[in-house]
Parts: sequence; C-alpha cells; structure tokens
Amino acid sequence: MLFCPHSDLKRRVSILIDGSLIISQVKPEDAGKYTCSPSNSLGRPPSASAHLTVQYPARVVNMPPVIYVAIGLPGYIRCPVDANPPVTSVKWKKDGLPLRVEKYPGWTQMEDGSIRVAEVTEDSLGTYTCVPYNVLGTMGQSPPAPLVLKLYLWSLLPGLNHRHVDLQEPPKFSVVPGGEYRQEAGRELVIPCEAEGDPFPNITWRKVGKPSRSKHNVLPTGSLQFKSLSKEDHGEWECVATNVATSITASTHLLVIGTSPHAPTNIHVSASTTSANVSWEPGYDGGHEQTFSVWYGHVVKRAQLGPHDWLSVPVPVAQNWLLVHGLESETAYQFSVLAQNKLGTGPFSEVVTVNTLVFPISTPEPLVLLTPPRCLTANRTQQGILLTWIPPANHTSPIDRYIMEFRLGERWDVLDDAIPAGETELLARDLVQ
Repeated sequence: MLFCPHSDLKRRVSILIDGSLIISQVKPEDAGKYTCSPSNSLGRPPSASAHLTVQYPARVVNMPPVIYVAIGLPGYIRCPVDANPPVTSVKWKKDGLPLRVEKYPGWTQMEDGSIRVAEVTEDSLGTYTCVPYNVLGTMGQSPPAPLVLKLYLWSLLPGLNHRHVDLQEPPKFSVVPGGEYRQEAGRELVIPCEAEGDPFPNITWRKVGKPSRSKHNVLPTGSLQFKSLSKEDHGEWECVATNVATSITASTHLLVIGTSPHAPTNIHVSASTTSANVSWEPGYDGGHEQTFSVWYGHVVKRAQLGPHDWLSVPVPVAQNWLLVHGLESETAYQFSVLAQNKLGTGPFSEVVTVNTLVFPISTPEPLVLLTPPRCLTANRTQQGILLTWIPPANHTSPIDRYIMEFRLGERWDVLDDAIPAGETELLARDLVQ
C-alpha cells in the first residue's frame, strides 16, 4: 500500500514486485522520509525508513512584481531562491545589462545573493532580474521587477512652490525575536515578532537557505507559530516587515532537539594511489551525541551492480576525518558521510567523486660500464708477485671493489674478488710467474 501526501506524487510512483519504489520525473517536493512496511497479515509488520534528498538546480521563487525601497534609507534588492545543493552565486542585471555592484558606492552583494544599498538614491531606479546558480546550474532568470522609490519625509518637489508631505512611515520593530530558541521536536513553539509603520506593515517569515515545508503559521500579531516542531524547522529564520516604504528583517536561530542528526557538510576527499582522506564538518547532532561512518563505492562497479555496492567504515568517536585504505589506483570512487545518534540515522551527505592517482612507474637506473684499470704490472719479489695498477680514467660512478683473475691455460680463475676500491696493488703469494 502506498500513502502519498499529495496526489501528484501518487501519479508518478509505482511499486515493483520485489517491493522497490520507483519515482518517475522526480521533483524537489518529493524530498522527505519514505517508510516501507511489508505485511502478510501475520503479526505486527516490520518497517524500514529512508530519507530521500532531491538535488536540483537553483531556481527563483516568488520574485516580487515591484521592488519598493525608501529613498534616503538602507534598502535591499532580494532574489528569493530555492536550491539544493545551496546557492553558490547570483548574477544580476539592471535594465537588461549585467550589474556590477562595485561601481555603485555603498552597494554590497550579500552571501545569499541579495544586494544591500547603504543609502537609496535615484541611482537605484531601474528594472532588475537575477539568475541564481548552484553546482547543478540554474533553472533560469527571474521575471523582471522594476524598482520604485518611496518617500516618507517632507520633500520639496522640483518645480513646485510648496512642500509635499508623504505620510508613509517605514516599518520598525516593536518586538524582535530572541537570538536563539531551543525546543523539542513535536512540541509547540511561538517566536514573537511585531512591527509598526504607516501604512501598517505586513509581516512574513522565511527560512534562510533550504525552505521548510513543515506546517507553520504567522499569527495576526506577526509571531511565528509551530504547532508541532519537526526536524525541517531547524535553522535560521527571518522575520520580514514590509510596507510601501521599505522592508526590514530580524533573524533568529531555531534549534530543534530530539531528532536524528542533520547531514554533514563541506565534504572533502584527498586521494592518493590506494587510499583517500575524507573530511567533513558535522551537521547539527539533534541534541544527542552523534557518530559517523564513511560510505564509498567503485563508480564503474556501482553502475554495473546497482546501488547496493557501497562499503562503509565506522569513524572513531570525536573524529571528523577518516583515511580509507585498500583502493585501486587510477580508479573513480564516490564518497558520502552518514551521521547517526541514538534516535536514528540522518540523511547522507552530498556525494563526492574523486579519482585515485596512478602508480608512479619506476625508471631503472642506467647501466654504467666502467673502463678497465690501467697500467697493470707484475714484479717478482721474495714474498711473491706484486701486481700494481692505476684506477680507471674518468669514472663517474664510485668503484665498489676490484676482482683479480689469472690463468695458466685456457680457463680464467679468480685470484681475489674482494680487493678494496682504494687499493692499487696486490701481493700474490705462491703464484708461479
């Protein structure tokens, strides 16, 4: 039996005879926890769960049709983005031309891609579009949004002999959320946020980074209400107060306690010929001590044998790296890191593919041929025959030893095969001349 939270997913899934679940035309909304529970009507059926993480290019969501900013005040030009993996860059155009923020004094592009204007002037006027990117690319450009300046002060309008008053007052917070909130999963939580202005500002909440798809409500006062906290709610949230003059934000961090761990981030793999050093940054531990395991697989073998050809290696406690041994040289491997605590396992980290290095080919040392010693002479003495010589000329390699041979007939025999390299004479006793 299959239960789907929305009918669109139900039309795109099928269950094979072996129980495997097939999802066609996967969408970002398909991400989540899937549970398999076989049943034969005998006893309580077992179950197993898996987290599905859907990766997709960056996309613009809910770009405002008009951007309102207050002249003379700080302002933001935002590009609302949804992406997994997270956004790496945002490119802007103003009036159809690439926008170079550094050319505008007081303009700064923030980490989330938004443009902060320190003091809004007429230079801000124009029509803006943005294109977000992550490692998978982009789903395209935002709809064009014209920027409109709003006045909130007494102003002397050019060409008029009287003053024009605009009673619009930019929003300001009367109640701001605290810096951090901690609450257990499944419990209720209300985060306060209230603002005032003229016209009265509208308050919205948004989750920084990956949007939360859990159920949450904005109360009439502007406070954010979670009736039952979930793991997805963990992270940084922003309260946004907006009227026609401008928008202002206040942020807070929400820690959801009592969940499985979050996925490790910033996976880095440095490979040698037969090993790879895997390191990472731990995700939030869910309020309980977490441990890690490194999973890896041979890319070619995985393509041939299927997704079950992964090997896992447990990581020692309190260690955020692992050296994986026994790899094949000049081979592509995929690596991922999994965290777990006493409540279960979290989702896998991103998968990183690396190639091990090639074994260095050793070059044999060239064979050095020595020239023979020179001026070999033999003189008979009372003790025997004294043999003397001069070392070889122009020898570049060091001499290890000399070997002296002699013959009486056709065959050569060794007289001494261990004459030190520094010697230049040998006394041969009992040798007939």
